[in-house]
Formats: sequence, structure tokens, C-alpha cells
Amino acid sequence: MNFTPQEVVRDLYWTFNPEETGTVNWCAFEYLTHFFSSAAEWSAKIQEQTVIKIIVNDAMNVMELAELHLLNHDHPSIPDRYDGIDLSYLPDIIGGPLATFTYGVPILRHDKISELRSWVSFNPTQWASQDQFLTEYLLLTDRSTITNTFATTLTDESSYKERDFHERISSSNGFCLLMLQALSWVRTSNKPMCWDQLMPRYELIKWLHMHILKLCLPPRRLKVKGQQVYMPLNMTAFFRLIIHLSRVGYPSHWLSAVLTEICTGRISSQARAPKGILMDKSEAMHKHPKRDMFIEPFVEEFRTHFVIWNHLLPFGILQDKNPLQHIGTIREYKQRFPYSDDTLLTHVYHPVIALIFWNVSLNGEIPQAGLRQALLDDENTDPMYQGISSHSGRVHVISTVKIVTSAMTVSFWFADGPIQNILSTGSRWEAWLWDTGDWTPRLGPARVDRMTLMAGETW
Repeated sequence: MNFTPQEVVRDLYWTFNPEETGTVNWCAFEYLTHFFSSAAEWSAKIQEQTVIKIIVNDAMNVMELAELHLLNHDHPSIPDRYDGIDLSYLPDIIGGPLATFTYGVPILRHDKISELRSWVSFNPTQWASQDQFLTEYLLLTDRSTITNTFATTLTDESSYKERDFHERISSSNGFCLLMLQALSWVRTSNKPMCWDQLMPRYELIKWLHMHILKLCLPPRRLKVKGQQVYMPLNMTAFFRLIIHLSRVGYPSHWLSAVLTEICTGRISSQARAPKGILMDKSEAMHKHPKRDMFIEPFVEEFRTHFVIWNHLLPFGILQDKNPLQHIGTIREYKQRFPYSDDTLLTHVYHPVIALIFWNVSLNGEIPQAGLRQALLDDENTDPMYQGISSHSGRVHVISTVKIVTSAMTVSFWFADGPIQNILSTGSRWEAWLWDTGDWTPRLGPARVDRMTLMAGETW
């Protein structure tokens, strides 16, 4: 998560004190050389039994490639199933256990033996318990349901460690120490669940609606103490979760029905977008009155990803209405932001960034202090923006983007139809980069026209 040489050195050595070793005047490259030289010397005795492969990539992407047997295609002798995976403190900055359970657990070599290890050190003061940490990211409150749904459980040693800490501590500082402890998870089974282990269909639908609403409308999180809790997952996480649920035994027609309902831009649900800074047990379990809610600002990105992921889904799709676009209509687009690369890098160095296309002609000026309320469609919708979430063509929120500071562009994949509507309707559109962690604008507005919104290759 760090980019400057100084930050990389700091994280490699963690608690390293240059003054104690007389290396205070070293440059960053000398520190890096010393680190890898020390690592090589330490591993010399087991060199013949050790293979070290350094991959500069996103951790979740690496694990997904390993699951699909695509990680080591150039070196087939290197395994892609592992007896142990040490994630350090990555889970609490890349989407928590929702990410690691759907990516990491499937590439463990053996059931009940191979371990996935991690701890919380980025924001340990935010959590009152391991249960709260799990509830925030998984939106589940019961350990048995978590075990069944994600086919994983704590090792006996980690379970004992967790119980022991709970018995001996009672203060918030004590819970902080618990979160700093390394806990290991094992896969319980690689087989589908029995029917009586599945969530009832109505509970599954509510749970999946909670996830899609949280991905679309994460809560506004202000930094109060310690480090902020991030949820830097985008729309792709939902499709990975759907694929996982199919593998563990949920009926295809249940999952297909959820996907096709979301594609309509309206869901009928007892779920709501999260309200608190952290998801607690009561909010996760609460069943709101069932009502129709519109999610039009997010549905075009969802439909785009649906088309892309469709051939990876292990089941067919039932679609009577709103058929999906052809894969040939999905194209990479690049929106130009006319700012210097230094300005762009400074303003978007945040883990949770979304690209917003806003129709000024229909909506008026974008509400910089209340965009989340304008996009909501529930009991708390801002009456000034009533209808934005229920009408297409007024705003598009895109969570899956790639920012290239040197080119001053933000690229994304999108269906051709909605983009052509933006460019040809005669309405005035603006592009913004928005931090959806605290719901504040980071960059914009940028003009949207055929000169600034450029079409690239098709998928």
C-alpha cells in the first residue's frame, strides 16, 4: 500500500532503528540491499529446499490467479496450492475476511491442516472483538454460519488464544492486544454443504442485498481514533462472492434470481445501506420493513461486470426482461482529468475512490457535502434529490477504475450504450473522483465530451 522508497523501507524493517546499527545515513537503496542480503544469508542453509518468487501485484489478484492455476503457467513446477499462507496485516486494508476467505482459503492445499494466517495491526483500536471484525466485513454474526458459508474455521490453537484473551481482559486496550495476535484459519471442507447447512432463501437474499448496498453506498467514516477502517472492494467482489456461494452448494436459481433482480435497477428487500461507522451485530441482524429500492446510479456498472463475469459463473442465467448486452459492446474508456500528475496523485491517494458521472442539466450542481444521501433510496433519502436513484441517465457511479497519473486519465470498462447516451443527449455532464470512505470529492469537475472521454478497445 506504500509507494515511496522511504515507506517501503519502513515497512520492510517494521521496528528497525537505524540509530542502533549505525546505518542512519544510508539511502533507501542501501536499506533495501541490506534487507535482501540478510534474507538471503538467513535462508542459505535451506536453499535447496526453498523457492522464492517475488511478485509485484495486487495480493487478491495473485491468489485468484493461483486458484485458477494461472499464476505459475511459466513455471509449472512451482505449486499454486499451499500448506501455509501468511497474509500479515493485509486483510484489514484490502477488504477484511470477505476478501481473504473468498481468495485465500480456496488455495490451501489440505482441509483442516493447511493454514491461512493474519492479524490486525493497521486499525486494532477500532475493534471490540474478533466477532465485530468478522461482522463488519462478512455481515454475518454467527460463527457457525460463517464456518458453513465460507468453509473455514479457526485452528484449535487460535481458538484457545481467542478464548484465553477474552477471559483475561476486560478493557479496550486488552481487546486491541487480541486483534494484534496472529490467528490462523483452516478450510473445513472442499465439498458443497448439506441442505440443512444452507441459509434459508429469504435470509440469503437479504444478506446478498446487504452486500450490494454496502458496496454501492459504504458508510461515511470519519477518522476518530487510530487508523480509519477501509472497505476498498469494488463491484467485482460481489461476483466473486456469488461464484463462491455456488461452489459451496447454494442453488443456481436462487443466485441467478438475485443477479437478474439487481440488473433491473430495483430490488425488493429488507436490507438497507449501512448506517453506522462500523457494522454491529444488531444492525446486521435487523430486518427492516420490506420495500422496493432503486439503485439506478450503480446498475450500469453492475450490468457491465455481469456481462464480463457471465462466462465464469458456474450456472446459467434466467433472464426474461432486460437481457444483458453482448460482450462486444463492453469497451475500455478513459476520462481525462486536466490536472498535473502531481495534483492527480496527491488528490487520489486514497484507498476508496469512485468515478462519478453527474448530469448537471437534469440534477443541478452535485451536492459535495451530501452525495451519499442523494444516491440513497430508502427512508432517509434527501427529498431535494428524490428520483435520482430511480431514473436512469442521471448519474453513474463506477467503483472499478484505474488511475494513470502520468496520462491524467481514469480508465474503466463500460457498456457502449450508456456512454453514447452521455455524449449524444445534449445534456451537460461532469466527471468527479470521489472518496467513498468519507464521501468527499477529491478531484473535479472535469468536462465530459468526445475530447475528454475517449473510447478504447472492446473486451
